[in-house]
Amino acid sequence: MTDTLQTNWENIRTLQNQRASAELQLANLQEELHNSELWKKIEEKQKEVRELNDREIAMKDSILAWMIANWLKTVEFTNQRFTAKQNPWSVNIIDEEMIPQNFKKLQTKVVVDKTAIKKAIQAWEEVVWAEVTYGYSLVITPR
Repeated sequence: MTDTLQTNWENIRTLQNQRASAELQLANLQEELHNSELWKKIEEKQKEVRELNDREIAMKDSILAWMIANWLKTVEFTNQRFTAKQNPWSVNIIDEEMIPQNFKKLQTKVVVDKTAIKKAIQAWEEVVWAEVTYGYSLVITPR
């Protein structure tokens, strides 16, 4: 039995050494890649994708803001339709300390029960510590 344990221990030590060597090689390859032109090209392309995505979001937000400001629900072109869709309203907590206990759920920590607050607001209960907010999203559909 002791021989088997000794053999297993030696095998474990060999595997640990092999793993340490492989980790060192991996770190060296990562460093080499990080310093390479390919890595720089990847970072530049990732930056370009982020910037294009940010520009697209800004453009959509601009169109949506213009449509809302002009009370337009739908704008149609020959090959595109823009629709300003009002999202369901949600509760925005102004002062969490003022919220009564009956609007809180007991979990591993105390959290605000926005669903109960929403129902209270819909029932015209006085709720000065929360407000209703509406969001909009832009829907673009091909024609």
